[in-house]
Amino acid sequence: MPKTIIVKTVQELAPLNDQVRASAKQSTIALAELLKVSEGVDLFWKLRFENAGRDPLDPNRPLNFVEQLNQTSSYLVTIAGASYLFQHHKLSAPFVLTFGAIGGHDIASSDGKIVAEAFAATKPDSNDKLKKDIKKLASINADHKYVFYFCPGFPRRVAQVNGVTTLSLGEI
Repeated sequence: MPKTIIVKTVQELAPLNDQVRASAKQSTIALAELLKVSEGVDLFWKLRFENAGRDPLDPNRPLNFVEQLNQTSSYLVTIAGASYLFQHHKLSAPFVLTFGAIGGHDIASSDGKIVAEAFAATKPDSNDKLKKDIKKLASINADHKYVFYFCPGFPRRVAQVNGVTTLSLGEI
């Protein structure tokens, strides 16, 4: 379920971050119970096809666990990216955050000067995601273009590629 949220201040990011983490905690409690009654392929099927997880932005809404895993990491990167933008481009706020599979950009400033994509992956070159996001943003008319990403074990790093700033977050 795609969600678009307008964030006017950096302080509005903390409750979003808290919601994502609360959903993860609820799901780990449910997972512990599920592990008591399921194993093997039966467990995998329940995690993949049943509502064993929670929506990262709504701990009360059931969601399949695999989808929650994917969304949780992406949402945390998006929130961290928005925090960076508030630190470096606060005059372009508010920022529009788009969570879920929907067209457009993961983060955009309301004034149109900033666009950003955000993702989490095992490595920056997994599925060529970093290259694809750079290519997507390189052709956009905006003053500032960013790709925020998180890959476990990769340190914080900023680079410029084809007019796009890439930022490995190092941690989220």
